[in-house]
Amino acid sequence: MANSGGYNAGIVAGAAIGALLLPRVEVRGTFLAGGLLAVGACAVLLVERLLPYGSVRTPAHS
Repeated sequence: MANSGGYNAGIVAGAAIGALLLPRVEVRGTFLAGGLLAVGACAVLLVERLLPYGSVRTPAHS
């Protein structure tokens, strides 16, 4: 359930960012911003993989 919520939040955030950028930077700038966001997301995933196991704390299940 949490994964589908994150997926839907990403779709909403992408649509909102695109809607805010499109009138200001036109189509070309919107594509650039989308590419930069994708590179940033890949960087986050890469850093997560490179962190030692156990360095990221997860909430305890009750």
